[in-house]
Amino acid sequence: MKAVDYGKLTAVLIEATKELHAKTTNDSKRLRQIEAENAELKSRLERIERVVGRISELPARPHTSIAV
Repeated sequence: MKAVDYGKLTAVLIEATKELHAKTTNDSKRLRQIEAENAELKSRLERIERVVGRISELPARPHTSIAV
């Protein structure tokens, strides 16, 4: 039967917990950045769609060519 050295195991688990906490913190920061970027892109898309909608409502004009 093998015994577990809990003294050594505890140190490893503490370091693993610290690493996971750091990763979680970094992931949370990155998620907030991505969410802010996504909100900005959504806003830009809405503005573009409004402009395209207004353009598509304009009456069609015949194409004219300009002589050079």
